[in-house]
Amino acid sequence: SCERKRESERKSESESEGDQEALSETLTLIGCCYSLMKDNEKAEKMHKRALIIRLKCLSVSHPLLAESLNYLGEALKNMGKYEEALPCLIRALGVREKVYGDNHPAVAHVLGFLAEVYSNLGRFHEGEINFVRCIMICEDFFHPLHPNLISNLRSYGSLLFRMGRMVEGRSFLTRALDIFLKSGGENESV
Repeated sequence: SCERKRESERKSESESEGDQEALSETLTLIGCCYSLMKDNEKAEKMHKRALIIRLKCLSVSHPLLAESLNYLGEALKNMGKYEEALPCLIRALGVREKVYGDNHPAVAHVLGFLAEVYSNLGRFHEGEINFVRCIMICEDFFHPLHPNLISNLRSYGSLLFRMGRMVEGRSFLTRALDIFLKSGGENESV
């Protein structure tokens, strides 16, 4: 009788953990929908809820924990809450580097957001370091005309402009435009 009760409790805990992970996944997806709709306040709330669940249920180096940190950091960045976004993105980067290694697109994804946050905080040198690393990973991993390069090249070019390095900035912006046009973007508005 005691053994059945313990087995039932273990089964219940296992089901509860599965339910919690399903809930965190659903919250993450809803948060992503809100982000696409540019409702970053609601996205932030969903990603925070998912993160709280994942912090309770997952190891500190689990890729889904990094996912929640990255999405929360993105939502905070999009709302101009750069100081709040920074620790989320730094932690997400650490987890992704541990899980995937230093040169993986998931690492580049966080680096791009981190570079934008540093740039918006006026920490241009740190922004530049992260943009350069992000672009190098994207260039190594993706096709030369891959759309993922466009936003990073454009953002890095804009940072270089802000730093007074107009010629360098223009070259990155021109490269982003070339990729856009060569990848079929000529039919879309620039």
